[in-house]
Amino acid sequence: MRVESTVPGEDGSRGTLTKLSRKAAEARLEKPMDIFSNLEIRIDENDGEKISGIAYGKIMGPVPGTRTEFSICFTSVSPEIVSLFRSLLSQSPGIVAEPRDLTRRKRSRAAG
Repeated sequence: MRVESTVPGEDGSRGTLTKLSRKAAEARLEKPMDIFSNLEIRIDENDGEKISGIAYGKIMGPVPGTRTEFSICFTSVSPEIVSLFRSLLSQSPGIVAEPRDLTRRKRSRAAG
């Protein structure tokens, strides 16, 4: 599944969702993005068909050991995208995995 993300005032970046949950995802993007960047995400299916609707999210940080994979927390997701995510998660529970929760890890370090 290809994604196109845009940050206000910047050029968009294309990429691929690599992991997915109802509230978050990991994506491999064409170019690095700043942590806490707000994203407007448009999704194309693998056959190139655009999915109507938009998801909004925030970059929570890079996936450890990578420069182009990022953890994204969804902040708002249109009903069309919610339906697509539900379908994907029900069809491929072994392939579509829960992404890392980087925010929880940071909080636990600060608390300890």
